[in-house]
Amino acid sequence: MASQVKSRETALEVSSKGPVRLRVVPVNATTAMMEIGVDYAQAPAPHLNYDADYCDVVQGRTGVTVVFGKLKAGSGQLRTKIEITFSEEHFFRQFWGTSRDLHRFLEQSTMRFALSPVESFSDTEKVQCLRSNNAFMAVLGEEAVLDFYYISPGDVHLVRQKQKKEIALDSVVRVVVSMSVLLELLDKCKPFAERLQDRFKEEEEP
Repeated sequence: MASQVKSRETALEVSSKGPVRLRVVPVNATTAMMEIGVDYAQAPAPHLNYDADYCDVVQGRTGVTVVFGKLKAGSGQLRTKIEITFSEEHFFRQFWGTSRDLHRFLEQSTMRFALSPVESFSDTEKVQCLRSNNAFMAVLGEEAVLDFYYISPGDVHLVRQKQKKEIALDSVVRVVVSMSVLLELLDKCKPFAERLQDRFKEEEEP
């Protein structure tokens, strides 16, 4: 995940024992490129787990929201749901950008199965709202997992100011789904990513 930030500082690289790496490389006198990398092998496992068989993606006022829900067995009634919001930049660069190979694998997999349509859909007021800017996805057999994390802008600022040595990777939630639901989710993400593509491509141009 990389993004441009306005900066007059010299090059900076933070490589700690934790999962997050920070690298700032000056581009010119007024602009620097900030790159944040995550080693998921060292990432903490989220303590909150959610089993979902429903998904959606919606545009919100402050970003793109990924929705997961649990349907009442044999019906279109949602029992509960969680809403995880990404800024548009993190949705496009991290959530969408890092899932391209997995998306293609799911499209070609023979292990996925067709999902039955949700009929007579009924929403729920039992909602938990969360914020994320980093996600890890993996598939094993017919199951898939999405681990959501949050990197605090405050930690990044303090590290860049050399007032802190490490950037924390806060665990948000682990969502367990079938690989078919994950494919449905990524397919629903596509029109949002296509809409954002030109915007972020223009921002990267000098």
